[in-house]
Amino acid sequence: MTYRGLNNARTFIVHRVWGGGNVEWCPDFYTGPGPQCMAYVEEDDKGFFGEVPNGQLITPVDLTSQLGVTQGISQNTTTPWLKFYLDGKILYVSKKPIRHTIGYAHLRELGLVDRTRIITISDLQYRVGLIKVIDDDYFGQVVNNEAHPHYSLRSEWNRLIYNSVMDVTTPSLHKQDQVGDNWAEYPQDNSTNGLGVTAGNGSYAWGQDNFPETSIVSLFRGVDSVVRIYENGNGGKHYYYGWRPLLELVNE
Repeated sequence: MTYRGLNNARTFIVHRVWGGGNVEWCPDFYTGPGPQCMAYVEEDDKGFFGEVPNGQLITPVDLTSQLGVTQGISQNTTTPWLKFYLDGKILYVSKKPIRHTIGYAHLRELGLVDRTRIITISDLQYRVGLIKVIDDDYFGQVVNNEAHPHYSLRSEWNRLIYNSVMDVTTPSLHKQDQVGDNWAEYPQDNSTNGLGVTAGNGSYAWGQDNFPETSIVSLFRGVDSVVRIYENGNGGKHYYYGWRPLLELVNE
């Protein structure tokens, strides 16, 4: 299997099959802090390495300080990072939102939305941004407060977060169109091991997408299930608006 995201061809080495049908793949190169083998879904070119303690990457407090984020209220300062592979990229997503009462506009002003800002952490470079919550090629209408939006099936949120969580109890809010089996069984709530998607301050996680690009409306996922999408003016801020940063390892 060729690792398609790097300048030079790299390969994965198959070790064993994980429960649920996921295959364990171990790249023959350093993938950044954290585990070096992942549960891999070949048909969707994605995988999950596992959790990375923030002390091995960067703490929420240090990240906020380094980036100059001043709006909002700090929270979940000990939360780890979730380490993913997607389409040739290594991505780290904060397990829980690390800040609430924060607006999309503030993050955009600091270059922390579309991964144009690059920072150095322990001699490695990362692009800082937000997870994509709708498909890259979608230019239609976004329906506010919609479950199972058809225009998000190929988004980073659907492809990564869906495979990471258990369903909520409400049948109409169960995950649909997930590709591959779960590689983790995190609760969606704000329990100790939960992702803080359906409860807790900052549970409405801002996504990268500002739709359309010239609009003052931005999108977020969460609220009562990972399947839900909402929109709001990107200057707005409320205790349930959250910052769940994403770090993309820069390929050397």
